[in-house]
Amino acid sequence: MFRSRHARIRSVRRPLMLTLPVLLLIAACAGSPASIADPGAVAREPDLGSQPLPGQPVAGGDEEPAIGADDGALIVRTGRLRLEVTDIAATVSAASQLVSGLGGYVSASEEQTGTSSHVATITYRIPSDRWTEALTGLRQLAGRVIGENTESAEVTAQVVDLEARIANLRSSEAALQEIMTRAGSIEDVLQVQRELSNTRGQIEQLTAQRDHLRERAALGTLAVSFESPVVAVTAAHQGWQIGTEVDRAVAQLVLLGQATASALVWLVIVGLPLLVPVALVVLVIARLRRRPAWRPGAPAGPVGPSV
Repeated sequence: MFRSRHARIRSVRRPLMLTLPVLLLIAACAGSPASIADPGAVAREPDLGSQPLPGQPVAGGDEEPAIGADDGALIVRTGRLRLEVTDIAATVSAASQLVSGLGGYVSASEEQTGTSSHVATITYRIPSDRWTEALTGLRQLAGRVIGENTESAEVTAQVVDLEARIANLRSSEAALQEIMTRAGSIEDVLQVQRELSNTRGQIEQLTAQRDHLRERAALGTLAVSFESPVVAVTAAHQGWQIGTEVDRAVAQLVLLGQATASALVWLVIVGLPLLVPVALVVLVIARLRRRPAWRPGAPAGPVGPSV
């Protein structure tokens, strides 16, 4: 009985050990470019649970157009627009209503006021199929278009690549789950579990990359700068006030008085003790210079008349 039971365990473990290296090789090669030789396999994979690729038929015979262009290409659109306007607040409000009506929204905003201009920069996310309409409407809100720069990048091939890699990883995941049900020892179970966790992590990572590309292709990013020049006379008038100038003049006068008082204090406390000895030395030298010079051999007293 013991031998028959041992033989059954060996019969289960032998195909398991032979199949496991093959599955590990498949999981390791799932992320390589060679695994996407047949992109159509993504549409035939029943376990994907994702949207069909651009240009591939949907169940029922109808084709679903891809996001971003009529020909099925996924295009990421970005741009920057500089507009000169007279009233920034009113123009920004009108631009927000325009973008909201097209299905977009405001993602970021910034406002700066300088001596020569007032600038408000708003970043919009605009549906790709309404991109041209949004640009035209925003130009019409401005008195003058200062600058415009738009770019587009097709990411269809990247999405197809990610879809194929996800499909291969899901096939490996299903095979590993099947092996898990037939594993006969704890060591085999742990090894399969590690590979299964690694495979699921790769699937989640690639799925996030694919969804991010689709989201960028669905909504373009447009940064619009609304600029209003400031008149020089108005700027000069706004920057000058007589009360402020009076305060500054009084402050300077106070500072000058404080500096003079500080100098006098230092002169009395520190200067006088140093000047008194110097003055005494100078006085002694001056008195000595006034006395007649004394020569050797000269008579000490007054010289009388000779007899």
